[in-house]
Amino acid sequence: NPFFGEADPTGAMNTAPPRHRLPDGPLPPLTAYRLVHDELMLDGNSRLNLATFVTTWMEPQAGVLMGECRDKNMIDKDE
Repeated sequence: NPFFGEADPTGAMNTAPPRHRLPDGPLPPLTAYRLVHDELMLDGNSRLNLATFVTTWMEPQAGVLMGECRDKNMIDKDE
């Protein structure tokens, strides 16, 4: 769909994505973004600490994810 993106963001994958980690092999940037984005939507009002993902370059989608999560606070989350 040219207006909303791929109908199936995992269409390029041969198997189901792992539940608690990204696949070991290459993954299209948009697919990785959508998998992480969908998981983060379940976190409510929480902050994702991306300090452990320090690198000199990253895909543009990674910057978008960081911007979307900067107002979330995982420290005060009660479970």
